[in-house]
Amino acid sequence: MVSEVFIRGDDSENLEAFALPLFSCLNVRFVEIRESSFYVNNTYIVGEALGMTVKLSLADDTEFTDYRYWLTFSAPSGLSEGERGCLDGVAELVARVLALEGLETARPLGGPRMGEPKRIYTREVRSDGPGYVLRTSEA
Repeated sequence: MVSEVFIRGDDSENLEAFALPLFSCLNVRFVEIRESSFYVNNTYIVGEALGMTVKLSLADDTEFTDYRYWLTFSAPSGLSEGERGCLDGVAELVARVLALEGLETARPLGGPRMGEPKRIYTREVRSDGPGYVLRTSEA
């Protein structure tokens, strides 16, 4: 099972340049850049955190066309399917953390994507003082 977060980004920034501050923000250890025809531009970046495999690639999902990057989390192979369900919580937390850092994020809320709802995460300036507040919406 894989859990995923889509991240809105600047088209001028390449994957490697985006990965470094992103992985640093999330305390993900960079492992390597890999090539595969299953990914946009045949490239994705692999990292590790908390025993999970973290992959970052350019996104090409028809349900998330406004999002440039695709971040996925895979649990260690020794976990059962039931235990792997906790990855949705990881994706939820990561989407929120990145939104508070200023990156608009989104994640699917259902099984197969076609027509399934998604949650969008953004930050807004607080109206009652300094700082930011997290906003979520469903589309």
